[in-house]
Amino acid sequence: MGLRGMRAATALAVFVAACNAAAQDVPPVEISVPAGMEIRRVAPGGITTLALDVTNRTGQPREVVLGNLGGYSTEGWTNYRFSTAGGCAVEQPTPSRVIVRVGTLAPAQTRRCELSIERGAGASPDLILSFLADARSPASGQIFVGTVVDRSVEVALAAPVATYDREATVRLTVRNLDASAAAPAMVRGCFQAAEGLRIDSDLPGGCASTAVEVCPPPAPPIGPSFRVAFPGLAPGATISCLLRLRTEQPIATSVRVVEAGLVDATTSTDVFVPFVDVADPNDANDHASVLLGSGLQGISPTITFVVASGQLSAIATEVHGSACRTMPFAVPVVQRVGTNITIDSPTPGPCPEITGPPTQSTLTAALGALPPGTYSVTWRFGNVQVLSGTLDTAGVGQTLPAAVPATDSRGATFLAVMIVLLAMVGLRRRPG
Repeated sequence: MGLRGMRAATALAVFVAACNAAAQDVPPVEISVPAGMEIRRVAPGGITTLALDVTNRTGQPREVVLGNLGGYSTEGWTNYRFSTAGGCAVEQPTPSRVIVRVGTLAPAQTRRCELSIERGAGASPDLILSFLADARSPASGQIFVGTVVDRSVEVALAAPVATYDREATVRLTVRNLDASAAAPAMVRGCFQAAEGLRIDSDLPGGCASTAVEVCPPPAPPIGPSFRVAFPGLAPGATISCLLRLRTEQPIATSVRVVEAGLVDATTSTDVFVPFVDVADPNDANDHASVLLGSGLQGISPTITFVVASGQLSAIATEVHGSACRTMPFAVPVVQRVGTNITIDSPTPGPCPEITGPPTQSTLTAALGALPPGTYSVTWRFGNVQVLSGTLDTAGVGQTLPAAVPATDSRGATFLAVMIVLLAMVGLRRRPG
């Protein structure tokens, strides 16, 4: 074999190896849930039909058998009976084991399997179901069977929290976003350990069914938690109630954030597979949070612009009552797109507890040499507090009132710089 033939043989071998490797990365069996089949609403005692599309992704004929996931529990499965509805043979040899015999599929062939699902007549939980062909193939998407109601939770402050407040009132709001059925809801919130944190709802508009406990599984017992039950949400209904949080130290630095999420009304956990009181197909709106504070409650609503060594700088001024004598932020990151400037100051953590009288500190970000023009400046502090201002590089001005007192050395420095700039402008405009 000549050199050209050896090169051709080598290239063919590499091509074949690449094809084999690519083939190994393709799952042998693909199970897809047809559009509209992800939710199968069925009342107790009713029957519904589920469809699955099963595809052989290999280059050889393949015998395919599907099994259900979540077979570790038999309690809920006794409320559901599976049988053949078309296309494939369906068996349920035990309550917790469902077998779908798809049969032999040719390469790239897809077969639709239809399953009949009968829900028990008594009170029974909803079922979250999925199927798997083998260890190398991904499971099907989740299928929600039963009452199935999308609910949401929101968390908000009922009133602003000031720097030294030792109490906060939080409003919980739950919504039934479906028009099909009523459903219960339970909201749970879990806190990091906070010294002296007390939770109650003994106030006008307080949540009626509130339990205060230690964070239960699956979360570790790291601090106190609350659990609020909403026994029944009518279709389209919204219910709100209040919780009160109290601490021995200023609450904005002791707690900082309140997080809450929907949990199963029976188990009080967010482990939703395979059985729940009422399945919720949309987990995107099942959790919410609100910030009580971040050590920035006293930050001044101002950005000051100064010039030094031919460079523009922006200075944010904070007035706070923390043991921190400087802002608890990393070095600011400046980004400019056209005439929009964004300054990000990530925060590594909260200041120590508030102990002393209000103090003043500043944070400076170098903006670099900017062409003449007007710029919009946004300064974000840990995605918690946002300051904004307008920079006119022709006049190096500011549009918000300065927070630095005239007697402060920084204020004097700024005024001196401005006087020098104005003098230079005046000199340049003199004729001759």
